[in-house]
Amino acid sequence: MEILNLKFRQIKLWPGGAEIELTDTKSGKRETVPLSQEVQGLLFEIADERGIDLRNLDEESGSKYVFLGKKGNPLRDLRHPTELTFRKAGIEYKPFHTFRHFWTSEMFNAGVDVGKIKKMGRWGDLTTMLRYCHSNRSEEQEAINALSTHLNKRPNIVKFVESN
Repeated sequence: MEILNLKFRQIKLWPGGAEIELTDTKSGKRETVPLSQEVQGLLFEIADERGIDLRNLDEESGSKYVFLGKKGNPLRDLRHPTELTFRKAGIEYKPFHTFRHFWTSEMFNAGVDVGKIKKMGRWGDLTTMLRYCHSNRSEEQEAINALSTHLNKRPNIVKFVESN
């Protein structure tokens, strides 16, 4: 619902960055979500197409919804647009919530600190956040190889050798 109800006035810009300000959250607290350069670019495109200047919002343009359906009304759900996008791309449909799992796993795999992932994903605790974090076989192999490389650089580590 936070995505569907997003209004332009919630997009906060500053030199070198941007975030979305959320005031109507499940926790009841004001929260912010940082935006990547790619997402910022997409939001600027959406605003430009609608004649809205994100750097200089007035009351009217600031109160407009960011995401609209075909008829220009605010979207009420994401399933249909997501299914349509997947179909056009020739990709098997996955529920929108799958992106949260993907984002969490990729942030973790990129080496982002788990505390930062937890904060940006707005989870109350690490246990819940870790349910969203998945790895695949090649990532697990990379991890074990990294450990092996690390241990081989430490001469004071006792090495166990299988004897015949």
